[in-house]
Amino acid sequence: MMKNKKFWKTICVLAIIAYTLKNLLIGTDTDEGYGIMVGYRLAMGDRLLLDMWEPHQTSAIFTALFIGPFVRLTGGVNYLNLFLRVVFFPIQAGVSVFLYKTIRKTAPRVDASVAALMGLLYYVTTPKSVFIPEYSNLHNWFFSLMVLCLLRYFGTKDSEGSRVEGKLGYLVLAGIFMTCDVLAYPSMVLVFLCCMGFLLLRKSKRKVREVLAYALPCVLSAGVMLGYLLTYMTPQIMMQMIGEILGEGSHQTSTADKLLLWFGSLGKVLAILLAALLIAGLIRWIVENKMKKQLPELLRQPGMLFFLIAFVVQIGFWLFSSFNAIYPQLLLMALSLEGIYIYLQKDRSETLFFRWILLVFVNYFAVLLLSNWEPMLLNTYLIMGAEAGVTALSYYWQKTSAYGKKALQVLCLCLVLGNAFGYSYLILGSQEYHASVVRNVRGINRQGLRAGILTDYMTAYRYNNNLEIWQEAVPDGSTVLYVGPSQFFCMFGEHIQASPDTICTMVYDERLLDYWDLHPERYPDVVVFESSYGDIRQEGDNFIWNWLMEEFQPAERKDYPYIAVFTR
Repeated sequence: MMKNKKFWKTICVLAIIAYTLKNLLIGTDTDEGYGIMVGYRLAMGDRLLLDMWEPHQTSAIFTALFIGPFVRLTGGVNYLNLFLRVVFFPIQAGVSVFLYKTIRKTAPRVDASVAALMGLLYYVTTPKSVFIPEYSNLHNWFFSLMVLCLLRYFGTKDSEGSRVEGKLGYLVLAGIFMTCDVLAYPSMVLVFLCCMGFLLLRKSKRKVREVLAYALPCVLSAGVMLGYLLTYMTPQIMMQMIGEILGEGSHQTSTADKLLLWFGSLGKVLAILLAALLIAGLIRWIVENKMKKQLPELLRQPGMLFFLIAFVVQIGFWLFSSFNAIYPQLLLMALSLEGIYIYLQKDRSETLFFRWILLVFVNYFAVLLLSNWEPMLLNTYLIMGAEAGVTALSYYWQKTSAYGKKALQVLCLCLVLGNAFGYSYLILGSQEYHASVVRNVRGINRQGLRAGILTDYMTAYRYNNNLEIWQEAVPDGSTVLYVGPSQFFCMFGEHIQASPDTICTMVYDERLLDYWDLHPERYPDVVVFESSYGDIRQEGDNFIWNWLMEEFQPAERKDYPYIAVFTR
């Protein structure tokens, strides 16, 4: 058992408090603005598919549940970003507690302190450095809850440690969470198919009831959603809208280019982990064969030295690389792969953990399919695989050594404190990409959507300046096309959205013309370009600038410090 237990408990509590306060109050990001904007559109009456062409729009169903009441109760969007962060942390904590309790119930050989640290690890790990209920976090919650409910059903044990049939209600809940997960991230239908395949192929006296319990919530909710969409558009229009959404430019990559990106990025991660493994082996060989000594018992646990080296490399990335904030989360990938290795090479007694990890990798592949990010930046989606890996490692180490429990505690402490540091060290969305909190927090967003959130001086200055001039520059009632990644600025006034899509990486192309053909009432009378004292990045020979000059034909241009406004 680790010494100074009270000391380490105190350190963990302080780390969790620091992590929560920093990410509640400091830093902003355009991805976060997109997550809010798409929910705001739905809450304000825009319709799925027909009016909204965002690729993550179905996730907005859940975000809008919080935004709609807030806007109606407060009369606007002041402090909305902060409110959504306040919503986020209790939900994240709730899932963490459920994970802890599920591990204690389904894997009783895992020490209570290790299970608690596993819960804390989940709390301090999010898919992106975004802390509101948007698509990536919603997916993370729903997928995790679905997996945990499956564990509750298939992994329940009696007092003697033998597996017994769980409550069928957990399969129903798993089906409900699966439905929500597909809404949050549509490619998760692959996870649904994987689970259905498992249920259909496994031998069980209750197979029919199990399949119905899991599948019916998914099928019924899909029917309800389809019925709702058909209340305001025909099946033909629906298929046309789906085609427009799938044609979103920033996610359009050829299969060859996508595979090249995947293999190149995954190759980097695996190369780093292989190097850490070789260094660990070399250190052990030198100590035992050249120095004729033994490593400390803690480091003699299979893989422990490798994990610690990978952890040190990860700290190096956080401190010195060009990566922003949390990436590349090497240990989450390492622990997920380690769980598979233990099952295949060391211990096949716990099949449940192996299936758990395989399901996580199906989830990882499904995320890759829809994302325009490289795999190295998506390792955070392996958090549940890492949790399964820790569970498998706990069983294996405690079988092979008296120091297994202590080694797990040390490893989990590194993971928890490391991620609490990684998510807290840098400012999210700073003008300087790799900016530490201590040296760069110099401004505060005074009013509006991001009111009360601290950030670096220039980010706050730009935001506050746009807020001050917005009502003069873009009158209420205007139909506005905003060109740039920060379309959430349109929430500063009461406007009609002229753009079909508010994603921060939007490509401005012929889809705009298709949208206005379908919705002529949304043709803009005001066009706003992001700029810097009159310098517009999009100015030149490209679709949006040519359309502005040749078709929109502005009668007036007004330049402000960070936007340029064109009117007819």
